[in-house]
Amino acid sequence: MEKVVSLADPRKWRPITIGGRKTGSRYLQTLTDAHFRVSDSAANFLNKSEFVCSTGIIVLDLVVCRSTEISGVGKLYDTVLQYTKIKQLEFCPEEVAPALRLDYVDQPREEHLILPISRGNEGSGELTAFILTRDYYLANLHLHLRELDSEDLRCYENRYETRLVFIKPRR
Repeated sequence: MEKVVSLADPRKWRPITIGGRKTGSRYLQTLTDAHFRVSDSAANFLNKSEFVCSTGIIVLDLVVCRSTEISGVGKLYDTVLQYTKIKQLEFCPEEVAPALRLDYVDQPREEHLILPISRGNEGSGELTAFILTRDYYLANLHLHLRELDSEDLRCYENRYETRLVFIKPRR
């Protein structure tokens, strides 16, 4: 694992409530009904029976840091993994991304949110992330699903307006 060369503290951002829907398909239907744009890969992921939803209502504390604040000298995946261990953060449960997309309707156009999600494969070198962006019109909000080291995601890595979202465990 490469060394993280910059290590800013994450900032508490906002609480998010999950557990209101029973399946990813219900999230997808709600997003579609609300005229959010959902990429094909995210829609396929939400429609899978393996998509995990909380069985009860849970409030999580989201924290953010700018991608430029945790720059490393290796793969983005290794840098993010090391950062979460040092700062005692956790990756977001998969349900956080669609819940946040529905809740965060005033997202600035310039902002890109990357949500690495927990799928039990954190040690594999592959990590999945949702990317939340906004187009020029409020109705054109996006939900993307990408592998964390994919070229599509790398274009966001060093942009100042890109923020990574994690959860702060309640102790």
